[in-house]
Amino acid sequence: MRPVAATLALACALAAAPGAVLAQPGLAWETPDQGDVAGLLQLKIFHTNLINTGDTAGSYRVTMTVDAPPAWVTSMCEGTLCYAPFIREFDFTLAPGDTNDVGANITPVTDLGRALVGITVTSLDDPGLSATRSFTVVTPGLDVLIVDADALGDPVPRTAAALGALGKTAVAWAAKSVGAPDLAVLSAYPTVVWAAGASVAGIDTGGRAALADYVQQGGHLWLGGANLAFSLGSPASPVYTPASRAWLNDLAGADWITISANSTAVAGVPGDELGDGLALVLNGGDSAGNNSAPDVLATVGGGTACLVYGTGTTAGVRRTWGAGRVVL
Repeated sequence: MRPVAATLALACALAAAPGAVLAQPGLAWETPDQGDVAGLLQLKIFHTNLINTGDTAGSYRVTMTVDAPPAWVTSMCEGTLCYAPFIREFDFTLAPGDTNDVGANITPVTDLGRALVGITVTSLDDPGLSATRSFTVVTPGLDVLIVDADALGDPVPRTAAALGALGKTAVAWAAKSVGAPDLAVLSAYPTVVWAAGASVAGIDTGGRAALADYVQQGGHLWLGGANLAFSLGSPASPVYTPASRAWLNDLAGADWITISANSTAVAGVPGDELGDGLALVLNGGDSAGNNSAPDVLATVGGGTACLVYGTGTTAGVRRTWGAGRVVL
């Protein structure tokens, strides 16, 4: 009978004060750091601040999901209290304006690889008030970091399989969930593959700066994606800026020309140190089969064409930048 009594009490209150405004729940979530690189047995703690922005006390539920190697240890913390790894849910209350420190702990153990932890916070007073943040740790000691930057799909499995066929080990970074890796993460790997897939999100300012520093210091960067050059270099792109085009021109030695080459056959430029002898198709065979309208590129500055379409237009550009190298 308690719900009925509560309903009646609320109805009486509203009848007595027709102009009364119901208290509103609210929640803000500050997540300054969502990803890092850590060696085996190195604990990484991600601190976040949950703030009750409503005008009434609120109750909240925190849940955690984990995608990690079985031996890795993951847990949640609330302030200075850290829960056992098998606890994946807890509740707390906050007065208006108060803050709770909710943390995600990740420790790589035994196996090299990656953990991706999801934390969801839901208001128990208003279940529609819910948010999820992801946190990741990757380990050094592998050949390639694959940056999964495709919000529309998952280019990682095919990329990892192609690298594996060459005897190269790789780990994925979920940029679509945790943002672009910073220089410290990038520098843990001799090669970075930026796998944009079909995404039109481009690369944000911080990501571009980190990648430029990485290559300048000797890193090898492979930039790939059906719309990556368009996103960075075309004024028609929703994320285009003059700075993004300048970055494309300077770092990759390339520019965007048009949206479709009218060819999905690609061959290496004869005599080129990277492309010579290559022949492939973008749709069919063991390709990803997801790019029927590949962008046409042009070389600028120090860029050199290394791949061409069947029509003879440029499909790939390579460039030396500082102590490193870039291929688009």
